[in-house]
Amino acid sequence: MTAGTGDLAQAKELFRRGNALLQSNQPELALDLFVQSRAQVPGVGNTTNAAICLDRLGRFDEALAYYELVLKEFSDKIADEERRTIGTAMTALRRRVGQIDVAANVDGALVIDGRRRGDLPLSAPIRVLPGAHTIRVIKDGYAPAEAVVNVKVGEERAIDLKLEVLTSTGRLRVVDEAGGAAGREVLIDGAPVGRAPWEGTVGVGRRVVTLRGDDAGTAPVAAVAIAGQTVVVSLRAVPTGPAQRIEPAPLTATVFIDDVLLGPGPWEGRLPLGPHQVRVVEEGYRTASLPLDGAGRGSTRVDLAIDEGHPRWRRAETARLLLEVHGGYGFGSSLGGQPEDTCGGSCAGRSGPGALLLGVRGVYLLPVGLAFEVGGGYLRATTSFHRSVAAAAPVPGQSLHTYELDDDITVAGPYAALGLGYRRPLTARVRAVARASVGAHFASSRDQVTGQAARGSEREGVFLDRSGQSVRAFNFFVLPEVGADATFGRWHVGLGVGLALFLLDGPASPHGDVRVTGGATRCQGDASRLACVPADGSLAAERPYGPFHLWLPQLTAGTTF
Repeated sequence: MTAGTGDLAQAKELFRRGNALLQSNQPELALDLFVQSRAQVPGVGNTTNAAICLDRLGRFDEALAYYELVLKEFSDKIADEERRTIGTAMTALRRRVGQIDVAANVDGALVIDGRRRGDLPLSAPIRVLPGAHTIRVIKDGYAPAEAVVNVKVGEERAIDLKLEVLTSTGRLRVVDEAGGAAGREVLIDGAPVGRAPWEGTVGVGRRVVTLRGDDAGTAPVAAVAIAGQTVVVSLRAVPTGPAQRIEPAPLTATVFIDDVLLGPGPWEGRLPLGPHQVRVVEEGYRTASLPLDGAGRGSTRVDLAIDEGHPRWRRAETARLLLEVHGGYGFGSSLGGQPEDTCGGSCAGRSGPGALLLGVRGVYLLPVGLAFEVGGGYLRATTSFHRSVAAAAPVPGQSLHTYELDDDITVAGPYAALGLGYRRPLTARVRAVARASVGAHFASSRDQVTGQAARGSEREGVFLDRSGQSVRAFNFFVLPEVGADATFGRWHVGLGVGLALFLLDGPASPHGDVRVTGGATRCQGDASRLACVPADGSLAAERPYGPFHLWLPQLTAGTTF
């Protein structure tokens, strides 16, 4: 150890205690003692051992700086073997750091992560650990310039900052009520500006003031500088814990400690012993809060979760293609055909009409929500009922008979449709959906008729010529619909209801005459018998359906391309 202006005996005692802590694997406590020893009397031992502690603590950039001090200040006092050992350690450390080369439009003090690292212009890039760093340049009369930069191992990042002249200034006077022979360092907005008591010019507005010492200091405190006035900030330093680092992800997130806004990017410093609360905020992310103990040490990474529903993440909308399948079971009051008309609204044993619809459609969705649609599928409508129909004319000399008939009508076939729709977001996931489609139904229709003739107590089975035979035709329809769907990534599911209006009369059925079953053998030449009634053409060529409507509740599932 080399004698200097300090207390050599105290420097040796601090060095001895530091060695004991280093040998017991307590490098952080040992580092404080080696630094204090060096402050008394700089020497090879306390400088080298400080570098060793910093290396073990993972502060490789600072370890390199101390090894360089050994070579610079004590080059003539170290042996060749020690020089080689230091050279080997420095080579390994250089492989574990990056560099930042900072320039600005004015000369100023360079502060990196709350530590002053030199003055601009730099003679060489500053070595830093890999990861995120807050770079700040400060100069009296100018607003500090700041940037957050991420540095990789072996990478050199160039940063060019521009400081703006302060157009409105105030003054802060910072007082440490705890006192002390050597004033504690004063930090304004994370940058060291002097020692307490300190007074200086700052930009008006909210500032963050901190006292920092080796073993005592304060948490960050908010103060407001007022134009043309001097604001006194009275603080009291209390015992603080080891240095800690808070690193937000993303790097642009803003860090609060005990509700004091510190700004974006990582924060480094010591906090008073006891509990503290950290809050990290960034637009488009969910806020994170966590407790922090002032006695803790090391780095705390705070990862924010993306808020997917935030407007920040909404990309510029482009037109999209959707493919959907849909289906449902509908219902109505009537198929509107002539068989039902003969009931006069009093058909008995009615079942239906009911309808099964299965379809697929392609959708071209514009960013404004307007959609052009084309689709097709299969639609089947059925109904059954019982009706009583008077014979066309009585048999001479006999009373008029009726036909008690059971009709089972089916209208089924493929359809094609064109549509115009609109989709409006209700929430981040749910959309209202409306559409109107026009199309053609290429249907095959049939009416299966069975029954009997009745007169008084007489009953005879009857059949209808060509009953149940199909006939093909097409019908135009209009289908307005409303509903909603919910999106799950590229998939969506929906529920809606439509009213299908079929516009045209159906084709004439191939039905012929109504005849008594086995009438030729059952008549037995007695014209008065019911079995002898002649063929009746009153039901020939009935249209099984006419204009009708169906309510169609539907489920939809689709994907977006």
